[in-house]
Amino acid sequence: MKAKQGIKKVERGALYLAGPEGRVVAVIPADGRKFTYDEQCKAVGGYVETMIPAVKGRTVYVNEEGALKNLPPNKNTWLFANESIYRLNGYSHNWRVAGSALEVFKVEPGEALVPDKDRVTVRQAIRDAARQAVRP
Repeated sequence: MKAKQGIKKVERGALYLAGPEGRVVAVIPADGRKFTYDEQCKAVGGYVETMIPAVKGRTVYVNEEGALKNLPPNKNTWLFANESIYRLNGYSHNWRVAGSALEVFKVEPGEALVPDKDRVTVRQAIRDAARQAVRP
């Protein structure tokens, strides 16, 4: 589907939280248009590394030092990464993704599968996850 002339696409995302529950949260940039580098860093909990895109037009950002910091594995993103490597190279690779990951894609305003009213900012998603982790 071609983009309509004059309409600029906006970024939307999915935050894949690390840990045994493997939650996914629909997120929106704070300015409503584009995720900043600071938002990306906040989402992954450290320096950002771009992972091989699994689907054209989508980029996944992970914590560059996730494995070194011994962060919990991210099973959702691990599957994403290994499927991408297989598609590109024709062989599988046991690439370990540790920590949370942010998947970013561009859409025309109002055309995302999850409506903006049901999305939260990265800051709110991290805050909510921290609150839920503290609960007994």
